[in-house]
Amino acid sequence: MYPSHLRFVLAILCGLGQQANAAVIKNPGFESGWEGWRIVGSASADTAISEVARDGLKSAKITGRSGRFEQCVVVHPGRDYELTVFVRGKGKIGAIVGKRTLESEAPGHGKDWAPVRLTFNSMAEREVRIFASFVSGDVRFDSFGLALSGAYASQKARWYQATEMSGREDKGLQSGDCGRWVRPSETVDRSRAKRGLSPYGLRIGVPPSENFDLTDWKLTLPVDRDQDGRADEILEEDLMNGWSDPAYFYTDPVTGGLVFRTPQRASATTATSDYPRTELREMLRAGDLSIATRSWNGMPNKNNWVLPSAPEAAKAKAGGVGGTLQATLAVNQVTRVGDPAKIGRVIIGQIHAKNHEVLRLYYRKLPTNRLGSIYYAHERGDLDEVYVDIIGDRGDFISNPKDGIALDEVFSYEVRLESDVSGGERRTKLFVDIIRDNGTRSAAKPLDLTESVYADENEFMYFKAGAYSQNDGFSHHDHDGDQITFLKLENSHGR
Repeated sequence: MYPSHLRFVLAILCGLGQQANAAVIKNPGFESGWEGWRIVGSASADTAISEVARDGLKSAKITGRSGRFEQCVVVHPGRDYELTVFVRGKGKIGAIVGKRTLESEAPGHGKDWAPVRLTFNSMAEREVRIFASFVSGDVRFDSFGLALSGAYASQKARWYQATEMSGREDKGLQSGDCGRWVRPSETVDRSRAKRGLSPYGLRIGVPPSENFDLTDWKLTLPVDRDQDGRADEILEEDLMNGWSDPAYFYTDPVTGGLVFRTPQRASATTATSDYPRTELREMLRAGDLSIATRSWNGMPNKNNWVLPSAPEAAKAKAGGVGGTLQATLAVNQVTRVGDPAKIGRVIIGQIHAKNHEVLRLYYRKLPTNRLGSIYYAHERGDLDEVYVDIIGDRGDFISNPKDGIALDEVFSYEVRLESDVSGGERRTKLFVDIIRDNGTRSAAKPLDLTESVYADENEFMYFKAGAYSQNDGFSHHDHDGDQITFLKLENSHGR
């Protein structure tokens, strides 16, 4: 065991010529207390610097459930990294990479220090957040290390390596606050970075993939241009490479938002629906075609995710556990012609399962009303659907809804599947919130899914978002249809 000052000298000597292969963690052994680290939330009561150390004189100690600390570290996009931490007791280490959280748990062998490793790919990120958290008992962490590891882990990473990093030099990256990075040359004239940005901070005159992370989505269109009898689809890699269509899927020239348009004259639908759509379908495989869209036997696979209350066998097969979908959008147009029971309604977000829909989130505005309503539908397997009004009412002949949402009004929705332990059982609940531009939040009552069909071992889920028309009375009017502009779209999952 080397003293801390000797380890520092050895690190300099051994690191010459290898600095490009390492990511710098500040104060990795806590010899300077919490310098470089951040205690998360209210975790200070359960988090402390300990004088029981593996190396040097100090380590970090967590003694309670709320205990957690983290640090932002600069990385190179599209690379594989291995995080190594020595842990004494039962605890977790993890990395937050963009939308994904990855974790590895320590074995907890009494008073022995054990190395715990976690391999991840940085994808498009230039900063990742590494953290440590509590499992049980008193747990200590020491000697954090982060370095490049082997070959790229996914098709998504390979795509970023080929396109984002080609011909670029990554020396000189500087770490700032979490989620923020700058190059020294960019700090000289920040106004240049703002040129070409809309009031919403999005770029105009670029394809949607320049403003939105579309690496884990595919697109369904309301047309059948290849005449194969099915609605056309655009897969992940084409979306990543800047695919757009001026009729259905494009960047708005004013806001920079992502426009989804479904004209009523559209005629192509999917095999399982009579309604046309311009809609994204979540694909956790991120372009890795060795992973099927869904498994041949109907079980979960790495392209889809499961409930937190699903059996452990299902979690092991799935690409994620639980999930959050956040969107900021404006509904620009809804249909005005057709069946009175169907006009004016469009689905703006979904949680789809193997055979049913956990959630269909609707916006509806009748032609006679100035404002629209928001509600959702939940399918209970083969039982009747449950409808939940959030803003206004879903009726076919309602008056103008109080506090409704107008066309072109910007608002947000947040869909979350969260779990907690109650009575010794892990329970999963569905949360759906609508957030107005002034910050007002309208929240539906949480829906308990613990005992539902969606917690079964052979169930799986995926998010959908876009303009899924709910008016199939095709009138072939060129100017009637549904149009939605998204200003933000983010999906995330745990493990």
